[in-house]
Amino acid sequence: MFDGATFAGSIWQIVDVTRHRLWQEELRRTDEKFRVILDNLNAGLCETDLEGNIVKVYESFCRLSGYSEEELLGRNITDVFVPEENREYARNLRRYRVEKKVALLYDMEIVLKDGTRKWVLASSGNIYDRDGVPVGGVGLHMDITPQKALQKELEAAKQAAEDAQRTQKEFLANMSHEIRTPMNGVIGMTSLLQDTPLNADQRSFVDTIQTSGDALLTIINDILDFSKIESGHLDLEEMPFDLRDCVEDSLEVVSPKAMEKGLDLAYLAGDDAPPVIVGDLARLRQVLVNLLSNAVKFTPRGEVRLEVDAGAARELRFAVVDTGIGIPPERLDRLFQSFSQVDASTTRQFGGTGLGLAISRSLVERMGGACGWRARRAGARRSPSRCRSRSTRPRRGDPLRRRARPALAGGAC
Repeated sequence: MFDGATFAGSIWQIVDVTRHRLWQEELRRTDEKFRVILDNLNAGLCETDLEGNIVKVYESFCRLSGYSEEELLGRNITDVFVPEENREYARNLRRYRVEKKVALLYDMEIVLKDGTRKWVLASSGNIYDRDGVPVGGVGLHMDITPQKALQKELEAAKQAAEDAQRTQKEFLANMSHEIRTPMNGVIGMTSLLQDTPLNADQRSFVDTIQTSGDALLTIINDILDFSKIESGHLDLEEMPFDLRDCVEDSLEVVSPKAMEKGLDLAYLAGDDAPPVIVGDLARLRQVLVNLLSNAVKFTPRGEVRLEVDAGAARELRFAVVDTGIGIPPERLDRLFQSFSQVDASTTRQFGGTGLGLAISRSLVERMGGACGWRARRAGARRSPSRCRSRSTRPRRGDPLRRRARPALAGGAC
């Protein structure tokens, strides 16, 4: 401060910058902390410009690549690390990221400084200026080479297991054919032997052979069908057939056993049931025979009834209703399982392999339908099935359309 030309004194202005210096120190410590974190990441981090030229690298990226920071700065990341056959793909990814302003996550094989190759999981995004315009990119690269090797091992093991399972199923299917052929000969010759003069003991022995042969052939047929379904070798036909004939043929198969037990056997066809449908006659009949046979087997007295009506979306609904022994609710989950019966005691009492219902469900599902079970009232149970089919135009006067309750009931089916 001057008084004219004479110095008179000084004026001091003091500003407290303690907080500012503390902020600077905190910013320095924070920057150092993140620098240490980034350098010690188990993934390489680097920054590039819009052309992919490296402008900043961290120690973690140098460890991953085998290069030093001086060797990497200014070089194009695609030219350095990406194999020649994948470079165009990498450039397209970078252009897409910049143009669409998106972040990308992808895995890619890279070449290190020593020439070895590794797989990395790359997460890349854009760096923007204040106006939101991309000015560069940042990428985080994680080494996933061990995971890729494990993935290949798992895929190879899975393929080997599938091949072994397919071989096993094909062997089972072939063996079932080989076993069934001589069994048909045994049963056929036994049938011829029954037509010859026999004394009482001989006829009893031949009848036992016939019964045992039929039972064994049923088991073999079930195993054959099951193996075909499991191996994917089962093909379904698409042919028109008479629904009433299919139902009546199925009932005729089980009617002798129903008569033997004194059961009433009937079927009810709804007015909306089409007379002719398009599908696989043999497989639909097989499903109905399986369900009806199961109902007859486990029904000591009363009735077994087959109901047929048309559902929505071109579906046919078949329901087998019986007054059998029923199923405990806690065991319903075993009902349609392969080689399983609801109760082990039923296997000893009634026999069977536990495949019939499993095969039926598989066949129905192949037809686009579903198979289930539910109780209706005490002493009655219901096994509904739905199958998709295509119906033809009803014929005038067709009995299935004309009568909702055909005269097919009782033990004299």
